[in-house]
Amino acid sequence: QLNAFTGISFTVISVPEVKSYGVDTDFVWFSPVRGLTAQGGLTYAVTEYGDDAVPGFPNLRNGRLSGAPMYSGSIAAN
Repeated sequence: QLNAFTGISFTVISVPEVKSYGVDTDFVWFSPVRGLTAQGGLTYAVTEYGDDAVPGFPNLRNGRLSGAPMYSGSIAAN
């Protein structure tokens, strides 16, 4: 679904097709200090609208999805 701003309000539009592919990796590191660990992950994701035009938004065809980053990561320590 696409949450589109029409100039006056937001409207939800069904998207006929979305293509996505990528790689996700995660890790956990157990430090020599008792009870201390680190964990994290890195994601590479390509997300695109499909070959079919989104009704009312033909320029989105084969374009990147909004709000979907190509790279994302996280890290945490406990």
